[in-house]
Amino acid sequence: MTRVRPTWARLAVGVLAIGVSCATGFQRPSLSSLTLGQTTKESVLRTYGNPERTRDGFQNDQPITSLEYVSATRHITGQIELKVYSFAFVEDRLVGFSFASTSPGEQRDLSPTATSEIKKGTTTKAQVLARFGQPSSAWLYPAMLEDDAEEGDSALQYVSVVPAPVMGAPMTTKTLRITFNAKDVVKGVGYTETGTTVQPVSHSR
Repeated sequence: MTRVRPTWARLAVGVLAIGVSCATGFQRPSLSSLTLGQTTKESVLRTYGNPERTRDGFQNDQPITSLEYVSATRHITGQIELKVYSFAFVEDRLVGFSFASTSPGEQRDLSPTATSEIKKGTTTKAQVLARFGQPSSAWLYPAMLEDDAEEGDSALQYVSVVPAPVMGAPMTTKTLRITFNAKDVVKGVGYTETGTTVQPVSHSR
């Protein structure tokens, strides 16, 4: 079974491999502008244009189509600012979106202690949103990857990216992911930190 959920780091590496000339102007999404279960693929295409990539696959035995957009901007310092935006659809209805950026203004103050503020079976989605703000990603079943996900479940994810100080050094991605049951009460919470090294690409002439 093919899972269509993109990893933002994989897309970022792909952008650097083909050059720095992709779409620009993406901003962090909001749950008020994208309504899971209601926003259509046609609406997203009308707003964002044609995607860099389209992927088709299955998740929880349901066909899912993913549209992936990438923005890459090279600053005068030589540093490359990356933004990755993806949308997942089931029968042309939005079931998930994801946004990640290396822009300093887009980062959140995430740490392992964040999980201690979230209590399984007690904390609500409204409380999570009030504490951490708009998420980087939001998902509905069947687009969720958790093995115990079921109809009515949802997930919010917060991502903070620490750019590599120099090309060839690792950039760190901090991720806080919270899942909820059908009553919007926390079902699970997890925090991870991963490092991705992006190497410069040389092109022969």
